[in-house]
Formats: sequence, structure tokens, C-alpha cells
Amino acid sequence: MAADFVFTPRVTAGIMDYKWEEGTGLNSDIDINGSISDLLPFLGVGITLSFGRMFIDGYIQDTREGRDSSSGTADEIIAPFTLNAIATPSIDRQDYSISAGYSINSNWSILAGYKKSKQTFEIPRTPHVIITPKDQFTNSLRGLGFEGNFKYKTKGPFIGVGYGRGIGKKGRLSANFALSHLNVDLESHYSLTGEGIAKPIVSSNSGSATGMALGVKWQAPIVENLRYNVSLNGYKYDLNVLEERIISLQATLLYSWY
Repeated sequence: MAADFVFTPRVTAGIMDYKWEEGTGLNSDIDINGSISDLLPFLGVGITLSFGRMFIDGYIQDTREGRDSSSGTADEIIAPFTLNAIATPSIDRQDYSISAGYSINSNWSILAGYKKSKQTFEIPRTPHVIITPKDQFTNSLRGLGFEGNFKYKTKGPFIGVGYGRGIGKKGRLSANFALSHLNVDLESHYSLTGEGIAKPIVSSNSGSATGMALGVKWQAPIVENLRYNVSLNGYKYDLNVLEERIISLQATLLYSWY
């Protein structure tokens, strides 16, 4: 019976093509008509415990801070104002997940779990901007300083299915698909200063989103108990006018204790 118990830690490194996009209408105080995107390197660690056909898995992933690589024009970074300046936000992201699954046979498996992610977009201080207010003032304001951040959090359950097949003794090719139902929280903190104005702006909004994930993976042995895999994964989550899309390429080292 003891031989059925397997403990497999792993370490992952990769890069993700990240894009976060919002149209109008999510919140009257937050209106980002455009997208925020960048190529983000990331590192992750995980552990899988398996016994017979059942397994439990946990994973944590952190990205290196990135910068928006889209157009970055300030009329795409809007509080309750239209900014005629350049404002390029930085991007920071963390992901967490825990799941349990069952191997139906040597090819098919199913799993269910819970995941959480957090993105922080920091907008650096942008001096000497020209602002056309949307509702709180009647005239354009010049020479203002503008800075702030907004945080986008998702969390919720997911279910998935996987299929894999060995390719001789060389390795194993597999694919997976998952659906998730996520609670979404969006919170922003902005500050406007200049010409006698020191105006903090705090806004929040929440909702639910449907997510979908697809992945393809190649796994092969290196030496006894040590394996590697390379995978290509795609994620997409929709919340009405809000969309998050991630395409990632990653490599993983795994070592199993029996």
C-alpha cells in the first residue's frame, strides 16, 4: 500500500502574454477604455500528493513586475476624467490554486478545485496633465498631478478534465480543459493634486465572471524519479465589458518520492 503514495514537488518558470481590457460601463468612477498588456516572466512552486487513482495539488505563482506595452495614452487611463497625457501603469500579479482529482484510467482524469488571482496596476505620478472632467467640474484643469492604482481580484471554483497518452518510452503528451466561476472585485485609488486641488478618488465594484482554460503539455523523464514538462496554456475570463486573457509558455521540473 505504501508504494501507492507519491509526493511530487515541482518548480515552474515561464512567460505569459497578459492582457486586461475594459470597455465603458463597468463603474461610473472607473472607465478604462482600452487595454493593459505586457509579457510577464513568472515563477511558481507546487506540490502534488497522490494515492492510488486520487491526487491533491497546490500551486503558487508570482510574476515579475511588468509595464503596460499597449498604446498607453492617457485617454485610456481614466478616473472620472479624460486625461490628455501619457500614463503607463506597472503590472504585478499572483496566482494561487488548490485542487483534487481522480484518474479514471491511464488516459483520462477529472479534477475540481479553487483558484485565486490578484493583479495590481500602479499608475506612476504623471505631472502637468490636462484633464477634461466628466461630471464634477465644468472647465478643463491644467498642471495637475495624477497618480494611483487599481486592484483586480478573482476567486472561485473550477472543474476540469484531462487526457494524456504515452508516446512509446519517450514521454507523454496530454491536454486539459477547465471551466471556472469567479467572483471579481475591482478597487481603485486615485489622487489629483494641483491648482488648490487635492482630491482622492476611491471606487470599487464587484461581479461574477465565467472563465475557460486550455492547455497542452509534453512530459518526459530525465533520470529516475526526475521529470520535466513543457506546456502551452491559454486562459480567458469575461465579466460583461471586462476581459482578461493570458497565454503562457512554461517549463517545469518535478521530482517524485515513492
